Amino acid sequence: MFSAHGIGAVVTEKSWNSVRAQIAGKTGNTFPSALPAFKSVGTKVSFSSQDGTAHQISIEDLETALSPTLLCPNTRKYILVPIRRVFADNLLNTSVQISLLPTDAAALFHERVYYSASRNSKLFTSGAVLIFYESGRGHGRSAAVALARVRETATVSQGRSLRPFCDMAC
Repeated sequence: MFSAHGIGAVVTEKSWNSVRAQIAGKTGNTFPSALPAFKSVGTKVSFSSQDGTAHQISIEDLETALSPTLLCPNTRKYILVPIRRVFADNLLNTSVQISLLPTDAAALFHERVYYSASRNSKLFTSGAVLIFYESGRGHGRSAAVALARVRETATVSQGRSLRPFCDMAC
């Protein structure tokens, strides 16, 4: 049905036709000419396989198949998340300088946990795109350094561990 190697891009209405062509070239699957509107991660996208059979795939599964790729239509929710350089370097592996020390375990996984104050829990809805903005404090870059999609959210008391809930597209 659907199999693709990662496209590795942020896909907008402007770049969708190019991505569609890459997918068709690699897999033979054809997608609609318009970037699918985002209603939820379960929103279905229709496509045709090489033999002409019609299929549907959820936006979440499509992004996972094309990972690290995020579909970014205007209808999707975006959240600007401030992060300090030291945390960005460790969580997102965004350091400009390659470390000679062993890397943190977070860099090995495509799913990571991001902790925020419970008052922010309503902002973090499943499928939202996080734009990590590294602050200038502590020699930070004062720039967006990574994107991620929220897989799931949970409010837990301090000290309780969580399994990862967002895919990183660093």
